[in-house]
Amino acid sequence: MFRELTPAQPLPADVTVTAAALGGVQPLDLTTVNSWQDIEFLEAVHATGRRKLILCAMWTEICMAFTALDALRGGYDPPTLLAALAP
Repeated sequence: MFRELTPAQPLPADVTVTAAALGGVQPLDLTTVNSWQDIEFLEAVHATGRRKLILCAMWTEICMAFTALDALRGGYDPPTLLAALAP
């Protein structure tokens, strides 16, 4: 369902800087349109104990929107980063 990025797949500079600013949070490479439907993703979210989520996606109107709507229904606060990805 998802896999952690490995050293063989270097992270883009903006992702590396963001992860460092968040205290070493490990980015996940997801392969689903709606991450909220991925049980491993949900387990990782629940394990944080946090209610605020930072979301960004390649396709805001699909991938981020579906995940954010389901997160809202689940009682989470998902502010979105609209300019998180370089063109």
